[in-house]
Amino acid sequence: MADVIDPLPIKDLVPKSQIGAERFLRSQKSYDGREILIAILDTGVDPGAAGLQVTTTGERKIVDLIDTTGSGDVDTSVLITKEEDGTITGLTGRKLKIPEDWVNPSGYWRIGVKALYELFPKELIARLNSDKVTKEWDPKHRQCSSKAARQLGEFDALYKSNEQLSYEEKLHHADLQAQVDLLQEFATKKQIFPGPVVDCVVFYDGTDWRVVLDTSECGDLASCTLLTPFKESGMFGSFGPQDCLNYSVNVYDNGDVLSIVVPGGSHGTHVASITAGHYPDCPEKNGIAPGAKIVGIKIGNSHLKTMETSSSLVRAATVAAEMKVDLVNFSYGEVAHWVNEGAVLTQFRKLVDNHGAVFVSSSGNNGPCLSSVGTPGGNTSSLIGVAAFVSPEMMCSEYSLIQKKSALPYTWSSRGPTIDGDLGVSIAAPGGAIASVCNYTLRSSQLMNGTSMSSPNACGGIALILSALKAKGIPYNPSLIKKAVENTASAEIKADQFSVGRGILQVDKAVEYLEEVSKSASQSILRPNITVAVAPNLRGIYIREPEGLRKSEYSVTVTPVFPKDEDPKVKLAFDINLALVCSDSWISAPKHLSLQNGARSFTVTVDVESLPEGAHFGEVHGVDTSGGFKGPLFRVPVTVLSPSSLNKPGSSFIKVIEMKKEKLHRYFLNTPNNATYATIELKCLSTDQSSRVCIHAIQLIPDWSFRKTEFFSYDTVKTTDNPHRHTMSIVSGYTLELCVCQWWSEVRDCSVKVKLTFHSLNPSSTQVSLNAGSSYVRIDVKGDLQVEELAPEFKLTHSVQVKRPVDSVVKPLGNRDLLPEGQQMYALNLTYEFSQTSTKSTEVRPCLTLLNDVLYESPYTSQLWMLYNANKQFLMAGDAYRKQYSIKLEKGDYTVKVQIQHTDKAQLDKLKEIPLHLEFALPSSFSLDVYGSLKALLNGSPKFSSSQVIPGQVKPLYIATVPDEKLPKGVGGTEFKGNFVLQKDGSKKNKSPVSYELEYVTVPKASKKSKHSSQSSEDSASKESYEKALKNLKLSWMKKNPEVVSPESLSTEYEEDLDYCYARVQLAESKIAPLKEISELAQKVYSKINIQDILTSLGTKQDFSADASKRQSELEKLKNTLVATYLIEAKALKNEFIVSDPEEPGELDISARMRDIAFVLYKLLSSNESKMKQFKQYEAEVKGYCATVAKLIQEEGADGPLSKEKEQQLVEIYQRLGWSHIADLSEKWILRRHPPDYLLF
Repeated sequence: MADVIDPLPIKDLVPKSQIGAERFLRSQKSYDGREILIAILDTGVDPGAAGLQVTTTGERKIVDLIDTTGSGDVDTSVLITKEEDGTITGLTGRKLKIPEDWVNPSGYWRIGVKALYELFPKELIARLNSDKVTKEWDPKHRQCSSKAARQLGEFDALYKSNEQLSYEEKLHHADLQAQVDLLQEFATKKQIFPGPVVDCVVFYDGTDWRVVLDTSECGDLASCTLLTPFKESGMFGSFGPQDCLNYSVNVYDNGDVLSIVVPGGSHGTHVASITAGHYPDCPEKNGIAPGAKIVGIKIGNSHLKTMETSSSLVRAATVAAEMKVDLVNFSYGEVAHWVNEGAVLTQFRKLVDNHGAVFVSSSGNNGPCLSSVGTPGGNTSSLIGVAAFVSPEMMCSEYSLIQKKSALPYTWSSRGPTIDGDLGVSIAAPGGAIASVCNYTLRSSQLMNGTSMSSPNACGGIALILSALKAKGIPYNPSLIKKAVENTASAEIKADQFSVGRGILQVDKAVEYLEEVSKSASQSILRPNITVAVAPNLRGIYIREPEGLRKSEYSVTVTPVFPKDEDPKVKLAFDINLALVCSDSWISAPKHLSLQNGARSFTVTVDVESLPEGAHFGEVHGVDTSGGFKGPLFRVPVTVLSPSSLNKPGSSFIKVIEMKKEKLHRYFLNTPNNATYATIELKCLSTDQSSRVCIHAIQLIPDWSFRKTEFFSYDTVKTTDNPHRHTMSIVSGYTLELCVCQWWSEVRDCSVKVKLTFHSLNPSSTQVSLNAGSSYVRIDVKGDLQVEELAPEFKLTHSVQVKRPVDSVVKPLGNRDLLPEGQQMYALNLTYEFSQTSTKSTEVRPCLTLLNDVLYESPYTSQLWMLYNANKQFLMAGDAYRKQYSIKLEKGDYTVKVQIQHTDKAQLDKLKEIPLHLEFALPSSFSLDVYGSLKALLNGSPKFSSSQVIPGQVKPLYIATVPDEKLPKGVGGTEFKGNFVLQKDGSKKNKSPVSYELEYVTVPKASKKSKHSSQSSEDSASKESYEKALKNLKLSWMKKNPEVVSPESLSTEYEEDLDYCYARVQLAESKIAPLKEISELAQKVYSKINIQDILTSLGTKQDFSADASKRQSELEKLKNTLVATYLIEAKALKNEFIVSDPEEPGELDISARMRDIAFVLYKLLSSNESKMKQFKQYEAEVKGYCATVAKLIQEEGADGPLSKEKEQQLVEIYQRLGWSHIADLSEKWILRRHPPDYLLF
């Protein structure tokens, strides 16, 4: 009998029943999000994605699409008019045909240019690149390679002995070999396509701004999509049938700036689909609030792989306020060093408090340890932070698990409390969904999970609530909504409040609650948000460290905060009597509090002495004694972490844990004094079983984010395995949380043994700075807990250049950056220049150290930098987090543009000389010598290798300066940085993970004087020296300005002088004189130099004569003059050949003369010298050996980016060789590598 096949429950792909949304909509179908506008602050939203076209009432789903990052901005300030043939010339150089039916009353067309791959998601670029290589590049390249190899083989077969070849035949053979070499180089090198570089045209048709991108890349604008800003028309286009990437446009600054709005990834589309997706033909696939409208605000910068920036976030808050959005979903965030402060968070709070937007945000994916909530979702007042859980229905329909479990939080969902005592997590919602993604993925939908998914699920649920309230005419504000969803959340989930906040959102219960409260409570009570502050400036009581584990009193201040522009009568009427209710016996507070429009304080006592080990949470509730308001009006959260005892005093912690499916095992350990690291061992004790086990540990250090001390491991442990071993760094004196649990999807119980052992190797200095002038530095290492092996290593890994800006300007920004209250934003624009001098590709990391590692908490609203090469080609951008941004750079000159923003111009003026640090990775790290005593250092041996350190013992270490021969060349006076460890790799199985900072500053070498430079002052001031200096001055002026000092005016005095003759050749070259003139002048130079003397000198191995050095220097100068003159003549021959008619031979046999020059230069130069390569290029151009020319030009690129002219020459060569695929690729790269200007910020 066949099995009965159950249909997949499509409605559970976007979970709705768990939050009561499905139940609510069954009875209240019209409250499906109608009249609600939701801002999706994310990677951008695809306007062509399924489910995001219309609302349940048939209206357009997406109201507007906006990019606040600036990564899609194009400078369109250049105005031009049409030419007589109806075309305009774009910035790419292409002729753009304007369709006759386009209306442009002004006659002016604004033009710009954009490299589209700067906007394309990286996974799309990879797909397109792969398709082009396999379908277009490889077949053509194989054909060309086969032909080149065949031609070389035929030549070799004809001339079997290379020795018998004439000079011309050798050149021909070299060119055939160059063809093979070039094609082989292209074959072995991974081909990266530059993508489309399109002209952008903007014009005003008298009613709307019109925008077209030349996606045809040939100027056929009629075939391209003519757009207007999305808000007015809902119009969008696609870059092409292969990419399927949709885009829309906006126009700013009266047409000077075009913004191309492109999703930076699928995350934002997925989030929008969860929140408000609507499928008219399949309503089971709907999002939570299908009737809602959305505005997609892109805050993930495409230049930063969709990382958010503070400027994009502030702009987004401004846009949301201007559009009067009802709700904001924010599925982004980072960890912060401090909470509830910073320019970005200030604007987020103002959006809520002053503009009435309900702000819903993900709490973070950094669990399962406590205090792992991210910013802003878990750390910002006024926002609703959402945790993530997984339900049995999700396990079945989304994850296809065989065995289901009861609902539980995801292992990775961040937990509260915040470091300032707030609970951090408000509510929980389903944290996974299979929902729509961008069309460019070539998928209709995709499974994603994270608090990024729980936040839009909750946001959609709150949209239903607001939709019902608006329809029923019930007034509300963000504070009231937050209280409602928290007070009605379901606690039917096996998890503590740190994990799920007040519980799972219940839409129907929240609506019922708000209806009841609106009837029973006065508006004066419902309007304000009552804030809680625990002295000095905390949002709760958090007792984590040992010194707080005693009975203590805390001053708590509560303050009613009314919405902006509140009616004074409402403030006057606010008068409420409160009962202060403590949730637990170990918390006590006064029984009552009378609260009016003003701050009131009271004392809370916490007695922790009798609490067992573990985490404890309680609250003081402020409850309306009249009963008008249901549930707490405010809460004072109290968290206490009671420590576990160490098994061996001051040393280790051992625990056998029975792992249950839903249980987290938390242990809070007082770290011993001077502990520096810990080892963790994990052993599975269950029989014939394996299990996925998570170990997470953090400490909280003032002004450090938990990330700085975090340890995380995800192990699959088996009964047969040896113990899994890990090490983690420790900061002594701060409580360490050790959290051990099974991964959320595990279904079998498991028994494990965990052993954590503290270790101590303490250096007397954790930051060692060594100046080469001091010869050495001493540090002392002390062990405190047990016998440790000391095996130090001091290693330098980077050189550092510190640059001051070459330009710094503070200016006010435009209307786009004007804050909602009309506050002006200022920008400090900085320019830095530096060079990468190594011939090898070197990793470089720019950093503004003052602003490093702070984003949400920063008082500045931008710290974005952009890196360019000498051709203004954009290479990379970076922002707050230094370690995320590095790039390998070839030899050359580079420019870094930086923008810092602030509302206070004076703050920016202080930063006008802020230094930029540039870290250059060394080709290989090098170690400093370490000695165990000063005596050993002075003797140079023995070097310190390893030694045991017993508790209480101190071992001195002497770190010596680096011998000059070990230093990389050309770094004298440079600062180096690296790190030192006290247990290097291989010193023991579980080495210390602690790494300390190391800085080293070299002493510049003394410059050596040449042997013949010690002339007396009388000699240097001789008449001969004067006449020589005067001659050089005249010749210099003759070359620079022959109208002032003409060659004829000097001929009588210097006609037979070599320097004069050579200067005449240089002058002729600069003014591009005819070949005949250059050749005649060159012959005068040749006649005055005895080449045999130079060749004799080059062939002399040793010269012991008294004036050997001086004579050698003079002959070297003569050689350089001779070589330079031959190169000038060769260049003139090449230029003459290019313009001459091959059918009419001239007076001079150019090819023969080139051969004559070659014979001379081969005697004077080696084949690899740059001057010889330059001649070979001239010669090959004359002989028609294209591949040789191309190979030599490519070799030039090793010293820096090629000029546009050189790259265009390569394109022509590839075309002549019949390599059309390489020519096309190179031509497109020219547009990418040589933009007209720097990008806009």
